Amino acid sequence: MLLPRRPLVAPILGFAAVLLLAACAQPPRPFGRGWDDGAQDLRRPVTGTTVAVVPVPGLPPLLAQELAEALAAGLAAQEVPARVTPDGGLPGDHRLFGQVLAVEPDPASDTLLVEIALELRDSAGVPVMLHRLRDRVTGALWGGTPADATEAERLAARMTAAAAAAFAGAERALVPVPSGEPEGLHQGGGPTAPPPPREALAVLPRVEVLAVSGAPRGGSNNEVLAAALRSVLRDVGVPLTADAAAAQATVAAVVTLKPVAGDQQEHIRVVWSVHAPDGTEIGVVKQENMLPKGYAEEQWPDLSYLIAGSAVDGIVPLLREVQERGAAGG
Repeated sequence: MLLPRRPLVAPILGFAAVLLLAACAQPPRPFGRGWDDGAQDLRRPVTGTTVAVVPVPGLPPLLAQELAEALAAGLAAQEVPARVTPDGGLPGDHRLFGQVLAVEPDPASDTLLVEIALELRDSAGVPVMLHRLRDRVTGALWGGTPADATEAERLAARMTAAAAAAFAGAERALVPVPSGEPEGLHQGGGPTAPPPPREALAVLPRVEVLAVSGAPRGGSNNEVLAAALRSVLRDVGVPLTADAAAAQATVAAVVTLKPVAGDQQEHIRVVWSVHAPDGTEIGVVKQENMLPKGYAEEQWPDLSYLIAGSAVDGIVPLLREVQERGAAGG
């Protein structure tokens, strides 16, 4: 499956985030710029990287080609170079490819409900963004005999409009700003250091991941993000516990999502806090970004893994700080 319900540990959601250590005047900044760096220009320069759009296998050839062309055209319209290619593109290209997740026939209306997963990866193969398409396809078009010559083109344009805009934003965000640091929606402009090996994490404290607050629609979506972090931490070898008495450190998160006035975007901010057993705050990891309106709510399960995967490189050093303080008796 293209969108597995498992952690994507690589920091693939390049939120502009900053690690803040308590009592540290110049904290390390593993994820670029932080929340309080002053005004940030959210406009992005044009990217020079070409996106190779691969037709989705498993679709009727006409529809697959039209979807790929619509995605490429949508990217190009927003000044992101793109071309349709069946072979995955050239070295250095970013790749946009997909997979059919579900096809549900509806005999009563002679249509099929089709769900497609799309994934954008950078030139190093690091996932940058995921998006899902879901729409009805007529039985005639699915069978290769559309009602008219433009049916597939119209459907492709409708299905890909939001996805093309989101992927274009992700691509623009990979371009370095004048300071030389990528910042924006989905950073990931080249792989960062891989997570430490399990042996190196053996001395980390037992961690209890506390409840998350503020996720879109709340409720179970709060637990989705907490579960994503547990999975990511477990994957890199951090010991976990659900027993508060046994926990040697806690991690909690607060999510805020606010509409941007006069724009089709929303501002998301995630603040992770790490505490020692006595309640002392060791530090925080802050993530913030601009997302297309409705994107967080629609894509929250997959977005949660991307957020957690991006945050873990900042959380692990704070857990080391907890362990070091405990070993020093302070």
